Amino acid sequence: MDRFCVLGTAEDHAKKLTELKELGVDQFNVYLMHDAMEETLEAYGREIMPALGARVDAAL
Repeated sequence: MDRFCVLGTAEDHAKKLTELKELGVDQFNVYLMHDAMEETLEAYGREIMPALGARVDAAL
């Protein structure tokens, strides 16, 4: 599961995705198939994507 999933806090997600980015990964998918879909998507826009150096549009 550690190989294919990112679980935990927003900080955990940013850390794991940063590690993968450093290995050359340049794409990932977010599957919002759980109870906190809106919160997860907002966390990606507010915390996780900026931590990866991605530009996030103000639409969030």
